[in-house]
This record gives sequence, C-alpha cells and structure tokens, in this order.
Amino acid sequence: EGGSRHRRGCRADMMLCCPPSPSPSRAPIQVGAAAVMENAADLATTTPCERCGEPCNALLKLATCAVCGKKICGKCSVKTVVPPGEGKSGTSSDGKAVAVCEEDCGPACAAKAAANFREALVASHGANAAAFAAGGADATAGLYARPGAAEADCGYGATAQRLAPLAVKALQVAGYSEVVYAYRIAEGGIVAVLLSPTFRVFAERLLPMLSKHVTTAGKATDQKRAGAKEAELALRLYYFACGEAVQRLRDGHEGEDLGGAKPCSDDVLDALGRWIGPTQWLYAAHELSAPQATPEWGAWYCARLADAAGGWRLVACVGASRAEDFRLAVPGLPPTRFPAWCLAARAGEAVLAVRGSTTPGDWAINSDADEVPFLNDGDADEDPELTAHGGILRAAKAILNDCGAAAAVDALRAKGIHVTVVGHSLGAGVAVLMTALLNQNTTLPNARCYGYATPACVSPPLAERLKKTVTSCVLRDDAVPRLSEKHCARLAREIVADDENYRERFAKDRAAYSQHVKQIGRKEGMVHADAPPPPPPPPPP
Repeated sequence: EGGSRHRRGCRADMMLCCPPSPSPSRAPIQVGAAAVMENAADLATTTPCERCGEPCNALLKLATCAVCGKKICGKCSVKTVVPPGEGKSGTSSDGKAVAVCEEDCGPACAAKAAANFREALVASHGANAAAFAAGGADATAGLYARPGAAEADCGYGATAQRLAPLAVKALQVAGYSEVVYAYRIAEGGIVAVLLSPTFRVFAERLLPMLSKHVTTAGKATDQKRAGAKEAELALRLYYFACGEAVQRLRDGHEGEDLGGAKPCSDDVLDALGRWIGPTQWLYAAHELSAPQATPEWGAWYCARLADAAGGWRLVACVGASRAEDFRLAVPGLPPTRFPAWCLAARAGEAVLAVRGSTTPGDWAINSDADEVPFLNDGDADEDPELTAHGGILRAAKAILNDCGAAAAVDALRAKGIHVTVVGHSLGAGVAVLMTALLNQNTTLPNARCYGYATPACVSPPLAERLKKTVTSCVLRDDAVPRLSEKHCARLAREIVADDENYRERFAKDRAAYSQHVKQIGRKEGMVHADAPPPPPPPPPP
C-alpha cells in the first residue's frame, strides 16, 4: 500500500546496496567506439600519401583518386573532369571536377575530357550550320523545340527560397517595413546603408583586380577575415569616389570632357541600334528561374527571342541557363573558361552573340589579365607589339575552336552569308578578338564586330589594325571600357594615399550609423551628430 513512493524507496535502497552492473549491450558499443578512436588516431599520424610517401592526416588531408583509387595528398592531387570509362570501375564524374593524381591520372583525364567536349560540340554546331546553309530557315526550324513539362523542386529548401520574397513583400504591405529594413541592415551592416545596390555590384566586380594592387602598393586592409576585407575595400573605394566627385564639382567640371571627340554619324548609330538586340537574348534567357532553369529551356527561350526579333533561327547555343553557370569551361589543367554564346542566322546574314559578365566564372576571366601575344609563334604576321588580354583571348579561342563556333561560322561564310559578331562588356571583348581570329582566314568574307562597353583588351597597335572591322560603343564615363590592369594599379595607389581621409570620414559615418541603428523605427535616415536639426513640422491648420 505504499504506492509509487514505496516502490521508489525500495528502488533507491536497491541501488545503494547493489550498484547496477553495466548493460550487456553497452559494453560492445564502448569497445567499438574506443577502437574507432584508436584507428582514427593512427590514421591521423601514420598514413602516408601513396604518391609522394609523405605522412598525412588521412581523415582531413588525403583524397581518393577517382581513377586509380590511391590515397593522395593535396600536393599530389588536382581536380578535373573524369570522362566515361576512365573512372574507377568504369565510372565517370558526370561532368563535375573531382580529385585525381596530378602527374599520372590528371593529364590523361583532362586531355580525353577536352577531346570529348570538343568533338561533341564541333560536330553538333557544324551540322546545324551546314543544314541552315543548305536548306535555309526551314531546315533548322525544329532544332530547339519547346521542352516538356518542367518538374518543380518541392523540397523544403526550394519552397522556402521561393516564398522568401513573398514573405518580405507581405511584411512591407502589412506596415512592417521597419522590420524588413532592420533585417537588411543586420545582414549587410553599414555597407547596406552607405552603398547603393548599383555601387555594390560595381565594387564586387572590381575588387578581385583592385585587391592585389592595393597590397602591392603597400597597404594591408585593417580587416583580415573573408568578407570583412572586401567590405572595407569597397568602403575605401566609396569614400575615394565621393571625394573625387566633390572635387570635380568644386573645379567646375560638372559636364563631361569628351576630349574633342566628333559626334557619331547617323549610320553608325543606326548600326549600333540594330545589333544591340542580339546582345540581350542570353541575358534574358539567364533570368529563367526554377523549374525552367535548365539548358533545354534556356536554349528554347533564346530561340524564341531570336525568332521574335526578326525571324532569326538559332543554330548554336551554349550556356544560356543558370544551370550551366559552373560548366562554361573546356576541361583541362587548368580549365579554360568562356562566357555564354549563341549563333543565329536568317536569309543572307548571321549573328554570333556573346554574353557579358554574369557568373563567377565570367569574372574570373576578367581577373585573368595577363598580357599575351595575339598571334602564335611562327605566324606570318607575328608582331611582338600585337598583344591581348590573356583571359579574354583564351575565352575567344575556346568558343571558336573547342565549342565549334569557327567551323559553324566558316560554313555560313562559305555560302556567302555575312556574319556579324556582337557582345556586351566581357562579351564585347571576346567578340572583338573572335572577329580578329576569324578574319585571319582571308579566303572567306570578313566578319564585322559591334561591341558595347568593350573592355580594354588589346594593345594600341592591334586596336589600330582592327579599326576597319570593329566598332566599339562607350556610353559617357562608363568604367568598364577604362578598366585595365594599369588603371587598377593607379587607382590602388590613389586609394592608399587617401587613407587619412577614409579614416576620418568613416569614423564620422560609423558614429552616425550606431546611433541610427538604435533609433530604427523612430527617426528617418542616418544623420551625423554635428548636423543641424531638422526643421519643425508645420503647425496644423
């Protein structure tokens, strides 16, 4: 009759008198865990790399070669695409770069993957161009048909990503705009307050080139962590630009000094207006979101835009969709990156369009700014003064030779079809060099190029030689055509010299920002402590 309390008391007495014995099922688990820890300790100290023999931490530093299966360290491994039949047990890496042995397996895999890549695209695009040259638009009407029904990803992550913009908009409509503003400030910090979205995009694209020159100029940023270092450099650029703008206003240079340039002729303006449309097709196709963000849907949408723009027939298209952002590279050691491009044709003319900087790979091309000879050793017109931007030149050659654009364009030119090459930003630089390379074949009609915001990608002697076939359009004081390694080095030196002004202005803004964060929802805007007070509101009527 003691109930549960009596039973608890007896249980407590029993535990005091007879300590519980270990559970028979727990002992093997403990022994197994000890063995695992012992083996892990052995692996961490005694496992050698099967290539160089250096002892390594097998759990953290050793990778398994996807071809031979050996355990290799970081010094002996490299990432590349493993083509079908080359992987362990006859498998492949499905187009993804995986770790392989750098000396033995890597070169063979890269060479075969590049050959497969080249063979497939050259054959496909060459056949499409030959079909159009022989039969016209009707022969290529069904090349890029509408894909079947797209399947949406219904997982929790994808659903949350789709609903996030709707949730933010709902909060704003419901009167909680301060909550949304506070979230953006918490996410972006003072950068989100000071820098406009346009300036942040510009800074992100400029920082990879600017960062190394700032270090070379003898200035290390105060912040060392990834992200904080870039944010500080963006702020330094912002304050320097503000100072330059104010100085120009003080000096009375409100307008733009065109250096005595003559007005553009109506014929050139008409041509630029005519060819700017194809430069936008690939940008629009890249905006397709899931579930239509696939290569098939991207190419189909690009074909629809081309057809609506005047009856163009899409002959080739590579990299239009977001799904291809990280695959726009020819396999190799290292891989050769190139931007998205497409080729369209209609009666008597064709257009080869190249997209501008959109993906991280595109900006890697911009940053790869070594100066290289335009012509190969042994060419008849070899001239050491004819040089070009290394990353852009390699991208142009990859599109022409590895993606099959040269074979397709030559097939069209052989039938008397006039070819125009167009591009914007990075795409314009690639278009200029592709035009120069295509026109080396003097047996075919010359291609013509129109570049919009063309970057500085050729030496002055080469630019002079290309004047007859290339028209470059620059809008006012656009920074992209003026962006080069030389100018980045000069800008870095000026930013370093502006260090004192940066610290003074940033300290003032940081104090105002701290006060602003404390008063979110109570006061509008960020105001400096020494600023005059706002005028009082007008009296009620």
